[in-house]
Amino acid sequence: MKDYQIAYTNVDEPLLPPEIHLTADFAYFRWHGHGQEIWFDYLYSKEELEPWVPKVEQAAASLKKVYGYFNNHYHGYAPETACS
Repeated sequence: MKDYQIAYTNVDEPLLPPEIHLTADFAYFRWHGHGQEIWFDYLYSKEELEPWVPKVEQAAASLKKVYGYFNNHYHGYAPETACS
């Protein structure tokens, strides 16, 4: 991925470990959630997002851009989570 400047998707979800890989000159973070029945239908708490702050800050310090995306299911939690 590094050879082709393709960004790894750094993801928070129940099926993958929250490992950070920086493989391009920008980073892409995606928070899917931890819901029960549909795990991506989820509203994050501020406390759940706090451990991600240093990870995102570290990426921002060494890269040109950092993008973050909150999964948005039909309940529309992404905008509310992004503002928390």
